[in-house]
Amino acid sequence: MKLTFLESFDDLKEPERGVETGLADIIISSINKKWDSVRDLNSILVMLNDTGYSEYVPVIEEILESENNHIGKLQHIVELLTPVTSNIEDGKQEAEEII
Repeated sequence: MKLTFLESFDDLKEPERGVETGLADIIISSINKKWDSVRDLNSILVMLNDTGYSEYVPVIEEILESENNHIGKLQHIVELLTPVTSNIEDGKQEAEEII
């Protein structure tokens, strides 16, 4: 199933062919790289503020917002590709009960 454009995630369906772990692994790797980017952008924000270049902060904040949005989209695709993500939801619920 090759997707080039989606109106929404509602258009996505679970894969017809078993668990796509190889594809999920590549997407997870991409997510990890995006988290590295988010970490770097946060460091840039701190440095911009510390060095008096706060006028550039809104640009970096906009990029951060976009990166976080992309992470969420990629995580959703991983959830659709791998059935084990139900364990993640179970973990979230358990954490909520503890908190």
